[in-house]
Amino acid sequence: MVDATYLKVRVDHRIRPMALMIAMGMTRDAMKELIGFRLKACESRETWGRFLSSLHARGLSGSSMSFSDAHEGLVLALQEVYPDVPWQRFQAHFSRNVSDAAPKRLRACLCLELMEMFNCATLKEARAHRDEIAAEAPEALARLDAGFKDAMTLMALPLATRSCTRTSNYLERLNVKVKRRAKVIGVFLSKGSLIRLVGTYLIEENDRWAAKSKQYWLPAVEEL
Repeated sequence: MVDATYLKVRVDHRIRPMALMIAMGMTRDAMKELIGFRLKACESRETWGRFLSSLHARGLSGSSMSFSDAHEGLVLALQEVYPDVPWQRFQAHFSRNVSDAAPKRLRACLCLELMEMFNCATLKEARAHRDEIAAEAPEALARLDAGFKDAMTLMALPLATRSCTRTSNYLERLNVKVKRRAKVIGVFLSKGSLIRLVGTYLIEENDRWAAKSKQYWLPAVEEL
């Protein structure tokens, strides 16, 4: 899972928002793990590519699936660095994108319909539910059709793993905690000071995850 949040840094005597890119994952033991982070001037195909390439160079491979929002530069970078890893669009982001194109009176109902579609046990059932969604919002349905495949890639994963991987909740909570600590500083005096403070917090958070040993699904037991 990869995402970015923006923090204010003083660079060349000017205050600039900079993208803190964070990657986290779920291990085969069903535990959260911080994979890496990097500070960049912006989100682009090139900056995401360099970040992902650094993860690859450190040995990150063998992933079952990658998860992110639909940022074009990020998606292209994932395809370049990890061409054999299927990509899944965060379903919460996709749901907002679809419902935003519908009239306000229909949005709540449409979100419930989409949630039911996401919770289908098979891709065939999800397609059937998609086709049953009312056609009162043609632009929203066009977005649904266009993005359906990217939002349902995780149907290839075991059912037990889907609920904890389909949204960006874990990353967004982590970003909120980072911003809460960064708010105390306001504007970081340099990129180095940001990396030291935020990096220390992220490493400590990863250590807390490991100490809790919380499993987010029940791993399958291999037959002897």
